Amino acid sequence: MKTITNVILTFLAGSAFLSMVYAQSPTGPVEAAHQRIPAKMERVKEALKKLAESGGDPSTIRNTMGEKLGPLIEAGKFVEAEAELDRALEQLKPDEKSTGSPSAATPTTQDITGELREKLAHNIGCSFLLFRTKVLAELKVTQEQKEKLDQHLRTLLPEAMQVLQKSGGERGKYNQKTHEQTAAVLKEVLNEDQRTRLHQLELQKDMLFGPAWNMKELQITDEQQKQFMGPTQETQQKTQALMAEIKKGASPDEIRPKAFQLRLDLEAKLETLLTDAQKKQWREMLGQAVDPSVIYGGL
Repeated sequence: MKTITNVILTFLAGSAFLSMVYAQSPTGPVEAAHQRIPAKMERVKEALKKLAESGGDPSTIRNTMGEKLGPLIEAGKFVEAEAELDRALEQLKPDEKSTGSPSAATPTTQDITGELREKLAHNIGCSFLLFRTKVLAELKVTQEQKEKLDQHLRTLLPEAMQVLQKSGGERGKYNQKTHEQTAAVLKEVLNEDQRTRLHQLELQKDMLFGPAWNMKELQITDEQQKQFMGPTQETQQKTQALMAEIKKGASPDEIRPKAFQLRLDLEAKLETLLTDAQKKQWREMLGQAVDPSVIYGGL
């Protein structure tokens, strides 16, 4: 049963299903990062100039950028290069508690952009869903909670930016590892109601049988897994056909909703294969439905 399980998980894990289409877009994460880099380099340049004019020492940041940025751009690792620029901009932000000198140790809570939060949740999986701006609002997190969560996110960023460059399978492994690690942080930061709602949002985003822990929670049998194969493979073929349309010149913005509808259709088919008890449990696990814009981007 391991092969069957792996096929389903690879196909449905996290947001990988839609990422198959997203990756074909000329405005996908790598190309989009490439397009943003020149403007951010200018911002870093201006910030370094202001730092020098105010009597500060820009040499450390300048040297770090010189050592890291050039090789990353040469290697075509534009997502990682953009992350280096973002870190430099964070360090160069004025410290509101001082006379305007930059503070690398205590960046503000606004320094992680909504765009970066969306990119991580979309391309890695539900372990980063928590950090989406709309999800934070849905959970009604306080400013103090958000600062603690952002602090945890910063510890994840270096490895996460590297994982963005890897295959869907590697992203899936990292998604599960990060989800398990973050669970301990959430127990300290979020209350029980917030943690329960977050789990519901993760399930609504991943839908049936996304990560392995969903299947375990529903006690899916080996026989049911065999039955999932037909609809899953059929949907995969239809998705590949949509991807081929993008290669022929179709707009990714027009294709993504079609791919999402295929996923909804597959969800409905797979749900019919559950027992009545499993269906009831699944509906209870999902909780109150949220607007798709809260957990999805780019649709």
